[in-house]
Amino acid sequence: MSIAKKRSRILLGASALAALAIGMSFLSGMDLSRNKLEDRKGTVVLPAFEADVTAAEEIKVTTQEGSYHLRRDGQEWFLTERGRYPIRIQAIANLSEALASMTFDRQMTLDPKKFDSLGLGDPYAGGTGALMQVSNYEDDKLVDLIVGFKNGSPYIRKPDEMQTWAVNASVFPPLQNLTRWLDLDVINIGVGDIAKAQVEFADGTSYALRVKLDAPGRFELDKPFEDALLLADYTPNPPALALSRFDPIDVVPRDEIEGDPVAIHRTITHLGLVLEAELFRDKDKYWAVFSGAIEVERDATIAQLQDIEDKVAGWAFEISRMDFNIMTTPIEDIAIAPKD
Repeated sequence: MSIAKKRSRILLGASALAALAIGMSFLSGMDLSRNKLEDRKGTVVLPAFEADVTAAEEIKVTTQEGSYHLRRDGQEWFLTERGRYPIRIQAIANLSEALASMTFDRQMTLDPKKFDSLGLGDPYAGGTGALMQVSNYEDDKLVDLIVGFKNGSPYIRKPDEMQTWAVNASVFPPLQNLTRWLDLDVINIGVGDIAKAQVEFADGTSYALRVKLDAPGRFELDKPFEDALLLADYTPNPPALALSRFDPIDVVPRDEIEGDPVAIHRTITHLGLVLEAELFRDKDKYWAVFSGAIEVERDATIAQLQDIEDKVAGWAFEISRMDFNIMTTPIEDIAIAPKD
């Protein structure tokens, strides 16, 4: 064998060994990296947040629909995009508990094409994820995570990382819908509390409903339609009991709504509390604006009115089309008026 061929074989052998060494080094690095990631399982995701959850001053959530901000003022939290409307304290408590106790469970995909299937796609690029950033009063970020859900299970990733994780967490408030944070439990009137209801329409027509004697929750037409033939025994009940089932879906400051006034729905309780809901239609949205009064002054009634006014004054509450239709039920859907 010639000296040139021997040298060629030696060089080829050396190259192969070098390539093998590089490959072994690469695989070793991958294994070390994987082991390092696997070591996170069961550890707390946000140890700094766990140490001081009270340091949070602002929570910014960005979805493909846009951003909203939850901010703290002393012990109270409010939603900036709804005119500083109060947030449910329990929702903030749930979020604090979830963030403080959240632990890594298992590694998920590294493929960006699969991020949306876990709710972890970049919201700035139209992805399904919700980017949550929690800051303290010095604007330091305590939390910077994209959070997603699939089949009720939470997943996370850092915005600048490809590694996705399934995590263990307690109750996690929904981040995609900002209205789920709002404290919309504003009126607490029971079925048995209601004595009368009145509906006055913008065209000047009206009717009244009164509770049946010894039958709380069941109503009949009051004067001048007390002799009208009901379409069914139950038809007076839904409009009379509307405020006992009041369930708004959104809220804005009163001066932000326009629209046409359609009717006034008035509820009168046995204790003399009068709640008046002015009802508006604005394109495809329906709104209720409240005011209140007292027919007979009692300590309990005064306290109840004050509690309600503290929650509703200055606000317009969006209600569903179905609830709007119930509160503006025409008398023709209740009874056949007697002929003159």
